[in-house]
Amino acid sequence: MDLVPIAFNFAEDGTWITTLSGCWLTPARSPMTRWTRYLATLVRWNGKGMYLPIKHAEWREIPVAYIHTTADMTVPFDYQKSFVEGIEKTGRRVQTFELATGHCPNLTATEGVVDAINKTVEGWATVDGVPLSCQMKKSVRSEK
Repeated sequence: MDLVPIAFNFAEDGTWITTLSGCWLTPARSPMTRWTRYLATLVRWNGKGMYLPIKHAEWREIPVAYIHTTADMTVPFDYQKSFVEGIEKTGRRVQTFELATGHCPNLTATEGVVDAINKTVEGWATVDGVPLSCQMKKSVRSEK
């Protein structure tokens, strides 16, 4: 958490915005012009919501997956692991994935996010109590 004040500008009203011109966000291999355009769209947001009490925890009722981002300067890897450990201590199973990227893997490691989502959905999806992955394999076999 030591890097959070470096990565964000916090105002007295509880709003915040990134201060690092995206170096915490952008992968080295990406053209900076693309990221410069994206970063120009960011605006201050209300950070107070992060500190409000939780009224409902959906993870208690549905299957849970978490994508760890090992190069995340906003939420360090060890802190992310503590989130998962807290959920698992309640008896919930958490399917985890690791991506060697920063805080926005949907932008910087899109293929890895898509792969994690596909694996997660394939494992959870059922039709009439039968896992969708089994039905898909059965369907593919019957088409041959």
